Amino acid sequence: MRIRSAWRIIVAAALAFGVFWMGYLYLVKDYAWADWTGFGGFTDPTNTYHRGITLWGVIEIMIIPVALAIGAWYLNKQERESERAETRDRVQGATLQSYLDKMSDLMLRYELKESSHRVGRSKDQEVLKVAQARTVSVLRSLDREQRDTVFDFLRDAGLAGFILKESPLRGIDLSGSRINGITLSGANLLRANLSGAQLYEANLSGANLVQANLYGAHLLSANLSGADLSGALLYGALLYGADLSGADLSVAHLYGADLSGADLSGADLRGADLSGADLSRAEFTREQLAEAKNVPEKYMEDG
Repeated sequence: MRIRSAWRIIVAAALAFGVFWMGYLYLVKDYAWADWTGFGGFTDPTNTYHRGITLWGVIEIMIIPVALAIGAWYLNKQERESERAETRDRVQGATLQSYLDKMSDLMLRYELKESSHRVGRSKDQEVLKVAQARTVSVLRSLDREQRDTVFDFLRDAGLAGFILKESPLRGIDLSGSRINGITLSGANLLRANLSGAQLYEANLSGANLVQANLYGAHLLSANLSGADLSGALLYGALLYGADLSGADLSVAHLYGADLSGADLSGADLRGADLSGADLSRAEFTREQLAEAKNVPEKYMEDG
């Protein structure tokens, strides 16, 4: 593939150089076209001189075929991209269906749901680990719409609470996902991308969200008590009514975040950027805000 591309570049460069050199000789050096080219001027029997085809004339002649060639190339490119998208969708669909089939098998044959109540048995622990590994793997490989189907399945089947709990989701991309009401307590979401994700009433208590990207995430009434959000990106995040009691928000970026009605009691706000944040009706102390940065003055006065 690389060799073929290299030859295309060489041929295109040679043609471009040839056209440039011919134009240079004709226009700058004032050379006449050779007779054998068919482009040169001629004198008819009446002794009238007819100018030959100019370089601009050649370009005009080439405009239509070049335009057709470009159009054909563009249509071919679009067709290839469409085929790749269809192939990707088929692969993703097969991956999702395989996951759902395997999880259903674990539920029916190995009583996956009941295994969460029998934590002392090694067999149940093995079944749970398999379910967790498959879930994490499929979440990392699917697009947003398919990921939403996985979360819906886990929620409807009553499996989310113990499969995703304490799951290794470090650095995972869940941007824009619909994770409402899901339990992710204790999950390792270090540097995870949750930008724009919907996490209404989600349980993220004790989760590791260090340096996670929660830009514009919807965390209304979410449980983030005891979660580690140090250095997290929470620009414009909706945290209305969220439970952030005892959470580590040190050096977190909360610019423009909606923290109205949130519980910040005992939260670590050292170095947190609260520029433009809405703290109306939130629970906090003046001492907490004194350790934060860029706190709107009205909250310092009311604290």
